[in-house]
Amino acid sequence: VGTHSGVFTMQQYNTYAGVKRGSAHSQLFKHLSSLRFVTRIALRQQDHIYHLNHKAFYRAILTEDSRLRRGMSAGLMRQRLQYMDYIAQNPEANYLTTEDEKREVVTLQFGIPEDLLPIHLYTARTGTSTTTRYFPERFPMFIQETATAIQLGIVYGEDPANSFGSFRKFIL
Repeated sequence: VGTHSGVFTMQQYNTYAGVKRGSAHSQLFKHLSSLRFVTRIALRQQDHIYHLNHKAFYRAILTEDSRLRRGMSAGLMRQRLQYMDYIAQNPEANYLTTEDEKREVVTLQFGIPEDLLPIHLYTARTGTSTTTRYFPERFPMFIQETATAIQLGIVYGEDPANSFGSFRKFIL
């Protein structure tokens, strides 16, 4: 959650942890909410989304300035919850968490030239410098090894209202 989405549901937690829903888990999330580690967002009477937003947690995993801990639109939440659905069901994959790690694996291990990677150029307000960001859509990526191959994959998720705009941007 702290590296890929910032948000999750109790069902995703239960799937990932391999546990059944129960009052002990409800108490855990009430406690996390009371300590302000997560913000509970009510959807319906029984359904909630949890937003992991505590700065000390992100500091502990060395991503103190992560955008995941900040607020996000409903569409972005839906997209990131889709990521967590996949990750919760496939915890054995080796997920690549940083831009540098993704770039290194894709170019060195899979031999894809850097100039073919998806990028976005950010220009400073003064217009004097630019910063190149690789994989700007921030789709979670993973490596999965089988007996015969090493596979590289992305976890795709998108708000249906976006009409696949993020995916088009990723492949073009």
